[in-house]
Amino acid sequence: MTGTLGVVVACHDQAAYVGAAINSILGQTRVPDEIIVVDDGSRDGSADVVRGFGNRVRLIVQPNRGAAAARNTGVAAATGELLAFLDADDLWPATSVACRLENLAGTGAELVFGRVRQWRGADDCDGPAIPGRLAGAMLIRRAAFDRVGGFDERYRTAETIDWLARADEAGIVQANCDAVVLIRRIHGENLMIRSVAPAADSLRVLRSAVTRRRARA
Repeated sequence: MTGTLGVVVACHDQAAYVGAAINSILGQTRVPDEIIVVDDGSRDGSADVVRGFGNRVRLIVQPNRGAAAARNTGVAAATGELLAFLDADDLWPATSVACRLENLAGTGAELVFGRVRQWRGADDCDGPAIPGRLAGAMLIRRAAFDRVGGFDERYRTAETIDWLARADEAGIVQANCDAVVLIRRIHGENLMIRSVAPAADSLRVLRSAVTRRRARA
């Protein structure tokens, strides 16, 4: 046993998908100990969908501040010794949690990633299963997350890239499992598709990383 697990789901205007995301969490062979959905200022009834799951899911509603802020709110509310994340329009295969927990226990790592497969709405997920350093593909010990700190709320599209760069700099011990742990939906409402400045955010992250490395040198 590796500890209690809390899952944070960031949700903004994903009423069409959030129910399936939650069901994929509840359908795990190892069901997480707590599920926290942070509704980040949705206007499409997402919160009502979440309320339909009753006390199996904790709902937190806040004004729209972005995915980083939503995840940070969820982490602050979580009580588990382990943390995992899922975006409201993505899915976990049934063994996603179990295989990452097994890998975490077997390797002594602090953070485990798995493989990711993209789904464009066809009957079957398309594309290869590739290693994915995405929030939805990682499971981390709470103490390690706290060493890195929360997601930087200045970024709307590159907050995970920034967080992972800081995790590398903090020396977080990482491992990978070969199984697909995340099904990433590709659709017209993906944040990276809707955002007008993903490249600018990524450039800011790169500059911040270079500045930190120079300061340490």
